[in-house]
Amino acid sequence: GTRAGRTGLLRSTVLPINELVDRTLCAEYQALSELCDVLDGAGISWKASRECVFGRVQLWTSGASCLSCAGLMRQFVLLFPRAELQVLGVARRIGREA
Repeated sequence: GTRAGRTGLLRSTVLPINELVDRTLCAEYQALSELCDVLDGAGISWKASRECVFGRVQLWTSGASCLSCAGLMRQFVLLFPRAELQVLGVARRIGREA
């Protein structure tokens, strides 16, 4: 299932390039929001509790993230200041290969 229409700690942003696209359907939003829900279920919803969360989150993406997703990554870092967020991706070559 998806998280479309469900609210949580993170907020997506409507982008002017296409206001009809639901950015809550982006994979980055889905993954980080699910993680926030898991932490919330463990009692980590209050600000003081969130500062006790530490570790590394690795988010793998197959392409460039949209501006809404970049903003939610920043939200995650601000919500969990002791957690490290690493965004990893596939290196792609543009054009013809030799």
